[in-house]
Amino acid sequence: MRIVKSKSWEALEIAKVNSVWGSKMKLSNWLVGEKILFLVEDDGVSLGEVSGEQYYTEEVLWLNDLYPWRIPITFKSQISGKKGRDFQKKLRLVLKSNYGKTSGSLILFRLKLPDYIEREVEDLIRKEY
Repeated sequence: MRIVKSKSWEALEIAKVNSVWGSKMKLSNWLVGEKILFLVEDDGVSLGEVSGEQYYTEEVLWLNDLYPWRIPITFKSQISGKKGRDFQKKLRLVLKSNYGKTSGSLILFRLKLPDYIEREVEDLIRKEY
């Protein structure tokens, strides 16, 4: 599992409609079947799964910029509003308690979560979703 920050609900909606996530940098080592937890603004979370191999395209989907490295994603569910905000707070506590002060690097660099943290995040998802 990886945790990815989405700049806005609008950006996430474009990704959902097109079943793809985009990045300016190559998405190294993302594997088909891997779960992706998207943090949207400060009040939402969307769960997805990598459903295809990464590819490069200069087709513009997001109007504010070009994100040429794409990876197919199947979006499964999302929560927003107060429930989404509460989930993000609990998630950050799980990350910080397990990974310490550098836990933000897991999100910033979209790193694969260590197995022991992934299990805790999955438990949180089961409780909150």
